[in-house]
Amino acid sequence: MKRKTTLILAFLMTMTMLAGCGSEAQNSDSTATSSEAGTSAETPQDGADSGNKSISIAQSAPFSMGFGQAVMVYENAYYANNFYEPLVKYKDGEYVPCLATEWSVSEDGLTYTFKLREGVKFNDGTDFNAQAVKLYFDNMRPTLGASTNYGQLDMLTTEVTADDDYTVSFHLSRPYYNVLNDISMVMPRGILSSAAFNEDGSANDEYLMEHTPGTGPYMFESVNDTATEYTFVRNPYYWGEAPDADSFTVKIIPETKVAAMKAGEVDFIIGSETLDAASYLELSQSDGITGEVSDFDFVTEFIALNDDVKGLDDINVRTAIQMSLDNVSVNYG
Repeated sequence: MKRKTTLILAFLMTMTMLAGCGSEAQNSDSTATSSEAGTSAETPQDGADSGNKSISIAQSAPFSMGFGQAVMVYENAYYANNFYEPLVKYKDGEYVPCLATEWSVSEDGLTYTFKLREGVKFNDGTDFNAQAVKLYFDNMRPTLGASTNYGQLDMLTTEVTADDDYTVSFHLSRPYYNVLNDISMVMPRGILSSAAFNEDGSANDEYLMEHTPGTGPYMFESVNDTATEYTFVRNPYYWGEAPDADSFTVKIIPETKVAAMKAGEVDFIIGSETLDAASYLELSQSDGITGEVSDFDFVTEFIALNDDVKGLDDINVRTAIQMSLDNVSVNYG
């Protein structure tokens, strides 16, 4: 089998992003197939021996800040989709169900109501329900509300209500065009269980150093004494299609990743922050190693208009700018 090095994201990360959302959970005696990888593996609930398919990935730095959602660092961002899931996801130009199966918007645009997927558990065994969603957003909104780096949802949300066990509503102070986009951001709006928080609502940083309490297909298992190898295994409670790999190990190799790949010590090098262009080209030309560039858009760039500037303080001018550009959304607030 060829080893593969990727410049952005491929195989494991892309596969797990799509493994569960939009598909129903498998029965305990079924075999799940990843739509991306095109191969099959038995679900962890089976208890059957799947050959312990494992993948090793080279990375430059350790997860020194843990796995909290407010920790927006490179190491977390590339792996968050494996551990956490949002209510909806953005795929092929539209928003699709994930932990929410359907949603509706009030006529005045001030209330977004989500029907939640039933029968889902966090990987710590606790139930995913409306109370868990409310707790998560109630605790995260104070942290994110002052920042618009992740959209304005947290700042504009006046209250999150658990309408029944599997219905949750977001109540806004004014209509906001980008609610679904903000909700779909796994970092930082993938849902974590109550164990992620202290009684006062603050993040349980100590717990999050060695736990990934989400609903995604993988979960943290262990780290070695030198913090140079992190092992992640399948979530035994995962509701969606099981990914092909039973586990993956992230090896911290700051300087010798190219040599490690050539020696067969790792299967993947992922991310432009980890692998420079020269190393990518070198490895791509090596026997038994394939280089690929993912077409997944990891970062969305945006232009902000300063409406304190003369000219841009006129909404008609801002509207004209927006209409003159393709694929640009403008918040007129």
